[in-house]
Amino acid sequence: MRFFRAALVSLAAILLSVPLLGRSVRSDEAMLLANFPLGGMADTLHPLPYYDQASPALYSLFLNLLSSLDFAAMRGLEQFLLVLGMILLLAGRDGRWRAFALAALCLFMSPRPVLMLSEFKHYAFEALGAVAAVTWFARKGRDETFTFRDVLYHVGVTSLGVSTLVISCVSIGVFMAGRRLRAARIGRREMVAAASFALFAALYYLHVKHITTIQIGNNALVYADGGAFKNAVSLLRAWRSAIGAPGLVLTGISVAVLWMARRIVPAGRVAALCGATAVAFFGASMAGMYPADASRHVTWVAGLAWSLVFFAICIAEREDARMRTVARLTMAGLVCVSLANVVTFHLGSKQLEITENNRAIAWLENLPPSDVGLWSGGQPVLECYLRKRPGLARHTYFGRINSRSADVRAAIETAGNSASPVDFAALKDHSGAWGMMTAFKNAEDYQQPAEVLVAEAPRNRPFHIFASHYDLGATRGFTRARVNGLHDALAAHGCDYEAVAQFDSVVLYTAQCPQ
Repeated sequence: MRFFRAALVSLAAILLSVPLLGRSVRSDEAMLLANFPLGGMADTLHPLPYYDQASPALYSLFLNLLSSLDFAAMRGLEQFLLVLGMILLLAGRDGRWRAFALAALCLFMSPRPVLMLSEFKHYAFEALGAVAAVTWFARKGRDETFTFRDVLYHVGVTSLGVSTLVISCVSIGVFMAGRRLRAARIGRREMVAAASFALFAALYYLHVKHITTIQIGNNALVYADGGAFKNAVSLLRAWRSAIGAPGLVLTGISVAVLWMARRIVPAGRVAALCGATAVAFFGASMAGMYPADASRHVTWVAGLAWSLVFFAICIAEREDARMRTVARLTMAGLVCVSLANVVTFHLGSKQLEITENNRAIAWLENLPPSDVGLWSGGQPVLECYLRKRPGLARHTYFGRINSRSADVRAAIETAGNSASPVDFAALKDHSGAWGMMTAFKNAEDYQQPAEVLVAEAPRNRPFHIFASHYDLGATRGFTRARVNGLHDALAAHGCDYEAVAQFDSVVLYTAQCPQ
């Protein structure tokens, strides 16, 4: 009955966020999805075969199972399972409708994590892992021992992502340290259990390091160590963005509530674990060991925020009249913020589109058979949609680059800040060609790839160019360099061209080049 009620609340939560499910697949998602279905289960243990992508083994298996479904169905099923898991974890053995509804409301207190929950990346799994670690720590008796059942639990938590490795280690470490501080006797069986998890954590760290070798190596500047101060500031900004201003206020109030109620065991423990986790990631970032500078990289922090708000309201309600008033006000704030975000999802659904690939693909589907060039993020997006929209196959595509993953960091480092040492025409059909695009990104010079694309274009007849993850309004940086590179190459070949359809971060050109 408890599971059935949680499932109904989860379904209601998904219905509230329906606009999220049908939104476009952006280029980062498309590059990951292009790897599925996998050639075999062994592929989950290695860097993914295409587009220099990396994904934890469990999430790769999950996407492999869903890869035959429509994108909206994939998003819906993924979100349903994640919301269901979050509700069951937070509500625990409390089978009341109210506890389930409160858990679901926590999900909507910040729009950014909800967007990530419906994205084809493992970040939402990490948020669920954070919730799982906090609830285990909050409900684990101080005098209980660390058992092999706890080891299996944290193996599952860790496997949900990458950052979950740190979160699990911190939760176990704080629990064991607390036992030592209370002079509790730690028996041999408990030591063996802790050592077993430590061994798993070491092996999982090596696994993560292995699967991310190509992705991090080929994008070294993105993940570069900017120094302790810059890293710390970047992480703080990412945390703030991941939770959002209203969510940050609710989280701050919840921390204050838990501090006031710290004599109650779960309150102090939840606050202590969340604080220790934040300190651990902050230290790792300052040491250059955690290169996260975007909100999507730290979606797990939303899991901590959800847990703080949920436990703060539940605990404060058991206290005196003043605390119960605080709990009700916090609950009212949570309801208002959550409903406001839900209304925003429905009334401002266009704002959910990071890249309007759905509209661009629909435009291509309405074209008669044509020659279509692929530029910027157009190739992975086209390949991703082509599997779901067979009508796209009637076109002839050119400008493709070999997308097979390969470690080309040495060649990228050799190129430095200039793309001139790179002979892209000779590389484009070989493994690692997609990775070499990083050299042009670093140099902010896309002349060679654009030249290769235009050289393959048909002559004396119209053709189209599909450019995704592309901004005509950009004024500087590599985003502007992509526009300049294409326009300059077309002009150099004497081609006439026009942007005939423009959507958010997507442009479709019609062009014609002389013989």
